[in-house]
Order: sequence, then C-alpha cells, then structure tokens
Amino acid sequence: MLKGVRGSVRRILSFDVLFRRFPSNLVFWRTTMDCMFALQFIWLNGWQLQGAHGDMACNATISFLTQFSLMASLCWYVLMAVNFYFSISDPFSRPAAKTRIYHVLSWSAASISAFVAALLSGYRPDFKLCWIRNTLGVNLGNWVLYWFPLVVSTILCIVLLMMGLWNLGVCTCRAPKFARQAQASRWTSIKHAGVFTGVFTMYWVACSLLWIWVEKRGICSAA
Repeated sequence: MLKGVRGSVRRILSFDVLFRRFPSNLVFWRTTMDCMFALQFIWLNGWQLQGAHGDMACNATISFLTQFSLMASLCWYVLMAVNFYFSISDPFSRPAAKTRIYHVLSWSAASISAFVAALLSGYRPDFKLCWIRNTLGVNLGNWVLYWFPLVVSTILCIVLLMMGLWNLGVCTCRAPKFARQAQASRWTSIKHAGVFTGVFTMYWVACSLLWIWVEKRGICSAA
C-alpha cells in the first residue's frame, strides 16, 4: 500500500510532459483520485493503530473524500473509454477539445455522490473504512454508491472498447484514404487510450472477483 502511494505521488508530482499530455492526463486524474483514496485509508487506519479512533479519524469530511475519490476514479476510467471510442469514430475532431466537458462530468458526478456519503457518514468495520453507516442496510448502501456504478462503468467501458476496436478495423479496411490518414496521425494517442482502458478494465474485474472470493470465504468460515 505504502509503496503504491509513494509511486502515485511521485507520478503526480512529476513534471513529465508525456504523462500530462492528452490522453495521458486522463490517467493522471484517475491516479490522483486513487492516491487520495489510499491516503484517506492510511489516515484512518493510522489513528486506529494508536487506539484513537473517533470523530477526528472518521467524520463527514473523510466520508466525503472517500466517496469523491472512488466515484471520480470510476468517472475518469469511463472517460478514458469514451475518449478511445471518439478518437476512432470521429477522426476529424480533436479529442483534447472535450477535456473541459470531461472535467465537468467527472467532478459533478463525484461531488453529488460524495455529498450523499457525507450525509450518511460512518465507520464501516467490514471494510475498515470511513464511508457510510449501515442506516440504509449494508447491501443497499454498497450498491447505490459503489457496486452499481462499478458494474455499469465496467460494462460500458467493455462495450466502448469493443466498438472502438470494431470501428478501427472498419476504418482501416473501408474508409477513404483521407480518413485513414487522419486516423494514422493520432495512432499513438489511440493506442495509449486503448491500452489504458483495457488495463483498468482488467484491474476492476480482478478486484471484483477477489472481493467476491473473499466474501464467500468469509461466509463459509462463519458457517
């Protein structure tokens, strides 16, 4: 965990031009949100190790940051897939021109869900996380604020990735020469966008399968 945080911080604070160039800047914001979540997790568990768990360690502000970082990370993940699709399907428009729209959509969705989490803030011993209390029921709260967005995001990204690859094949084989030339000029960006989307899709699928396995193992052990 600490090594991952250090790596993320170094990447975020670096002045690597390639990392901040579109579409790598989409990964930059997603990495930033993952780092925010990890730091919040370390903050809370650091207080617990000292036996000082309380309002200082878990409050509405911490819950807001937890949900904000989770949802914003998912949003930037989806936007990477959206960018990949439009980079192929609309080769005559600059994908970077949509960056402002991406920011508005991502931060708005993250803020709305984070305000809900702040209103329901509480410590979750099952996740060892300052997130939402069990007022709405563990499963309902999990699904509304995390699992449902995660499932929808993963399915949407897989669909966009497949459609993008399909359009790439069609454009390569059947499109007019000027369309192929326009697409070839941004081939590096398209390749990076596809790799980013594919890697993060595998990441979320692997994490989900691991969580399901751990949950089932816990239930079996309790029985």
